[in-house]
Amino acid sequence: EVADKLKTYPFSFKGATILSGQEEGAYGWVTVNYLLENYIKYGFVGQWLSPGRDTVGALDFGGASTQITFETKQTVENKDNLMKLRLYGRDYQIYTQSFLCYGRDQVLLRLLALLIMTQGSDRSIVHPCYPAGYSDSIKLSSVFDTACNKRQTPYKPNDDLQIKGTGNYDQCLGNVSRLFSFDNCSYSRCSFDGVFQPNVTGNFM
Repeated sequence: EVADKLKTYPFSFKGATILSGQEEGAYGWVTVNYLLENYIKYGFVGQWLSPGRDTVGALDFGGASTQITFETKQTVENKDNLMKLRLYGRDYQIYTQSFLCYGRDQVLLRLLALLIMTQGSDRSIVHPCYPAGYSDSIKLSSVFDTACNKRQTPYKPNDDLQIKGTGNYDQCLGNVSRLFSFDNCSYSRCSFDGVFQPNVTGNFM
């Protein structure tokens, strides 16, 4: 549909595709460093100029996913995380990883699902990450009818879930930490969920 619409406009349309998570992270990194003028560029004096600065890493915290991308000189053990780019006559080796279901919206829904499971109630839960006095009511379908949260046991999608905040920092941290796994790394080192990640270096945006 997008391609058909774009073909109706008077410019040279070359095609449309959905970016992979790794491409999204890499192109975000290119954009950040381009706007910060960290690449070599052609100056007004008619010669190539190097700003003499290191590139910065890019962190993209989206709604459904989050990406981390940065330049590295280390060996990238998982080739799915490696992208080699040639920009302005210079070669760059970057590490990029897209964490699906770790964007803001999906993490909050996954946390709700965890609280429902651990508290054993589809009717009402206490939420340690919401401030004391907070109260809300949502449909169960808004929690479980997502790509990141599939309910294994039957439930009534139209039932209301009552949420009451307690503002308990330690309990909040403990529950959020359960969404990440730091076990079962098959590489020399991992970030979380068994995902390879080299040493993080430099500044980030």
